[in-house]
Amino acid sequence: MAFAFPTRAPNIAAPEKRCWPRRSSFAATSSAWPSSAGTLPPGGEVKKNYASRAKTGPASFADLFGDKDTLVVYNYMSGPQRERPCPMCTSPLSAWDGEVLMFQQRVALAVVARSPIQRLRSLQVSERGWHYLPLFSDISGEFSRDYHALTKDGGDDAAFNVFTRRQGKSGIFGAAK
Repeated sequence: MAFAFPTRAPNIAAPEKRCWPRRSSFAATSSAWPSSAGTLPPGGEVKKNYASRAKTGPASFADLFGDKDTLVVYNYMSGPQRERPCPMCTSPLSAWDGEVLMFQQRVALAVVARSPIQRLRSLQVSERGWHYLPLFSDISGEFSRDYHALTKDGGDDAAFNVFTRRQGKSGIFGAAK
């Protein structure tokens, strides 16, 4: 399934389509997909510097990359209108919490929701016992809107986006819902 993103390069559709069969058989052949993915033109450049908040304070989109060239963003359904976060969205996070430190050896990870960071942290520590997940609050909801984590009526939706940074520019590499 192809998603429309802000500034998505029109020349990416054909090479991306050729790469998808390799992605789906990635488990069978671990070398074919990464080499072909490197030949894809960069995805649409991320031109906005989306604002978020972490437990340590404000964080820009560029900050989320840290020292990595790949950023994996998981938006989960825990917006300000929700009394409780979505149990289906938080379930994988409990498993990921134990793997985050290994995961972050290769890529940056950001777990994003629209609730205030204090609320996200309260859930993280007191209820779920998460210790390592890098949680971020999407302050304005703009990132969530642009990258398909909001429904048409403004409700939350889960989204999984991968961004790359090449030569100082960030772009969308892939997405799933």
